[in-house]
Amino acid sequence: MSGKNEVPVVYFVERGLYKARVNHLMKLAEKSKLVDYRKDFSSDVSHVIAQDLSRQQALEYLRKVKKVKQITDEESLQFVTVDWFVSCMKEKRIVTLTEGHRLKSDDALEVLEEHAMFRGDASAESRSLAFHRGSATLKCLPARISCEEDLRNLPHIDVGNSSKPGHCKRVILDILSYGQSSEVEEILRSDFYNSMKVFTGIFGVGPQTARKWFHDFKLRTLRDVKNSSSVHLNKDQRFGLEYYDDLNRPLPVGEARNFETLIRQYAEEIQPDIEITLVGGFRRGKPMGHDMDLLITHKEDGKEKILHKLLHKLQDRIIYSDKKAGSVNQPYSARPGSTMDHFEKCYGIFKIDTVKGDGSWTARRVDLIVVPYSQFAFALLGWSGSRHFEREIRRYAKSEKQMVLTSHGLYSSDGTSHPASSEEEIFDLLGLKYQKPCDRNC
Repeated sequence: MSGKNEVPVVYFVERGLYKARVNHLMKLAEKSKLVDYRKDFSSDVSHVIAQDLSRQQALEYLRKVKKVKQITDEESLQFVTVDWFVSCMKEKRIVTLTEGHRLKSDDALEVLEEHAMFRGDASAESRSLAFHRGSATLKCLPARISCEEDLRNLPHIDVGNSSKPGHCKRVILDILSYGQSSEVEEILRSDFYNSMKVFTGIFGVGPQTARKWFHDFKLRTLRDVKNSSSVHLNKDQRFGLEYYDDLNRPLPVGEARNFETLIRQYAEEIQPDIEITLVGGFRRGKPMGHDMDLLITHKEDGKEKILHKLLHKLQDRIIYSDKKAGSVNQPYSARPGSTMDHFEKCYGIFKIDTVKGDGSWTARRVDLIVVPYSQFAFALLGWSGSRHFEREIRRYAKSEKQMVLTSHGLYSSDGTSHPASSEEEIFDLLGLKYQKPCDRNC
């Protein structure tokens, strides 16, 4: 830490922050006298402050955008969130840094997983899955890996049926030995990876479209996309680009719960006893997400126009919506292992009130899914995630039980349906010990 009387010297990373917000933060710093701040990065900076970025992304911004030639001692720099700075201002003191205040480091295996899918070559899916399984194994361990011995016999890292576990292990050993993986660092510095991250952050843009923009149209940034005469955006993508910052800003669980309460209030005005359930990462206990999924059901199957009536009540909050008709009469037709279903649903962008309570709102991705009550337990399991957990439990049902598990039901190979009224019953039917949602974050 530098500066007179050990006063923190802070620098605000503009990426991910509006210019007006940066100016406001600088004025707070100047008025408080708790910290010094620098408009331009300098060697005496002790705290790099950013929002919605990883530590590596903040470093990359300094090196590539701000043209900082050399950061002499990265370890002496604190990479922290805007929340830490705001807490200091509110409490009128320098708040002790906690892990929650520090910018997270990119998970090396997750970077490799994502990069594999971005590449989109013939082995993309298998490579991506292998890295994801390795990463999931690490997350399930009770303690951090500290030496090569800790990796012995770990599934998908030290043992497996292909060369991929060896690749995972090699990356981990590099990090243990050198503090980083040269392979991962090269990816994080590459124009391809960083541009693909930006492009696929646009609602409605997948890896295939993003690759076309990068390779064929030579685009690199959001500004390039906006100014390109070659790019013709569909409706999803136009809204995704317009509200890019909001849609890529983490959604706090408090905001999600408040919107869930509003949806429940409107739903009960339509029909008493409608059940509304917030699923996805929030159901698994995640404090932050990037979108929210809400299951809607009623004990009396066959209720009609629930979604239509609900959207009518929400019309002042809808920025964009795309309603999909449901077709649940032939649920067994869903491809085994697929996460696709045939429920009536609405994919949309909605105005969600912030937790500030001052009437402000942000644009958020919200999916509303109407589920027949007889299929609710299966939909609850399917929409709660994680994606890896869903893939593995469906794979287990097929390979070990010769059954097909979908978000509509559980079926024998001859199409016979095995009903269940709860997730616990589904696990029983599969001969598995029940896993709470919080234990499915692999």
